[in-house]
Amino acid sequence: MHRFRITAAALSAPLALALTACVAEESASPTPEAADTSVSADGAAGGQDMQGQPDLAPDVGPPLDATVDAAVDPCALACDTFVACAAEVCEGLDAATAGALRPGCLDACAGNPAFATVVNGAGGCQTVVDFGRDQSPAFAEACAAPMDAPTPCQVPADCGDPQRTCRDGLCRPVQFAQCRDDGDCDTEVGQTCRSFSANPLDPGNCHIDCAADAGLCPLNQECIAAYGDICYFGLCGGGTQNGAVFEACRVAGRDDGVCYPQAEGNRTPQGLPGICLEGGEAPLGAPCDAQAATRSAEDVALRCQVGVCIGDPDDPNEPAGSRDGRGTCVALCDPNNVECGEGTTCIDFSAPDDPMTPQFDETVYIGACMPSDCSVLADPAEDCGEGRACRPYAATTDAGVCGPAGEGAPGSPCAVADECLGNQICGGEGVCIPMCDPGAADPAAACAEGQICYAEATWAIGFCIADPMMGTP
Repeated sequence: MHRFRITAAALSAPLALALTACVAEESASPTPEAADTSVSADGAAGGQDMQGQPDLAPDVGPPLDATVDAAVDPCALACDTFVACAAEVCEGLDAATAGALRPGCLDACAGNPAFATVVNGAGGCQTVVDFGRDQSPAFAEACAAPMDAPTPCQVPADCGDPQRTCRDGLCRPVQFAQCRDDGDCDTEVGQTCRSFSANPLDPGNCHIDCAADAGLCPLNQECIAAYGDICYFGLCGGGTQNGAVFEACRVAGRDDGVCYPQAEGNRTPQGLPGICLEGGEAPLGAPCDAQAATRSAEDVALRCQVGVCIGDPDDPNEPAGSRDGRGTCVALCDPNNVECGEGTTCIDFSAPDDPMTPQFDETVYIGACMPSDCSVLADPAEDCGEGRACRPYAATTDAGVCGPAGEGAPGSPCAVADECLGNQICGGEGVCIPMCDPGAADPAAACAEGQICYAEATWAIGFCIADPMMGTP
């Protein structure tokens, strides 16, 4: 076994976090346009839950007799199921008290033949009861869903649930969280439960109602009347008449956005669509704040005009953290069509496809134009000068940036790469690890005896590690 693990992301965590934050924000939201299928951020129907939200847990109801006589009244069968499920799920109801619901159920079913079809086709009791709550306010009151006490928090990570965020010291539903009614949403910030699915059994999502105030919409979103006056991301790129990916776009009444690409599975004959990210006032190369997520004058001044903020050391999940740290504004780039300025290189941080969902391509091709003045596979003295070394951005490219070098020999303890001599990284076990060229005639020639040059298929650089065939030294 290898004694440590190296990944491309580990070499560039700040950049990866900055880029994937946009993907995460995009993928966590259901698109209202998918009104004839299950709601999906990326337009995929079925298969993996593309909302970035957990699927509803399978529910178990009373066994239904699959051999019921065809002559049985569908409404009678549906109401038998409905009463049994109410007794099982609803707090305060038992078999006797739930039986009083049967006359009203039969009346409802007689007035709506689809009622029996839905209930008799439901997969379990929780689905039946949720449907009943949607259909009857009186039943929703009698069978109120148990409310968990709000969980105290300091940062969103404390909530431990992607459908919850931390606001005013308590975990509350995020925008786009799944819901059955407004009570499942954070109404204090204007959320309402809306469903864009044709299936009445599907849950809705918590959307921000902006009919009265478009200013309620969060950063990178705008009030869209066509969706029923709710806040949603400003779309751009292919098929939108709002710029092209990686180029300028408009959102929330501003023309200073940049179009961030969506997954390849969303590509149409008109091109690849994207999400328009609102710009700020900080030019490329200027200091920026990666946590500048509002439209306040202070945040606008510290948000990049185009591209993303890279290198901000502040941790938004640190309860006692500050926002004093600053990163640098860098341009986005397409790693398949590189166009970066002089002295910069397009570092590829694309999100890969998920092989478990062959029906949809999740690949997001995205890169950032980063300063580069050396190759990690070259002699550091030639590229960087004496006492300096070339540090990599990612394993997928040999492009790097010159920085100070320490005196740590291969295998020496380290906390950061700057403590290591020459072109090395500080590995996962806190030791200096030399880099090597996996494309060389003899890749292991740059490594010590008993080591191999380890690299994965997509890597441009390798790392000298102990040969696993020789055992642990």
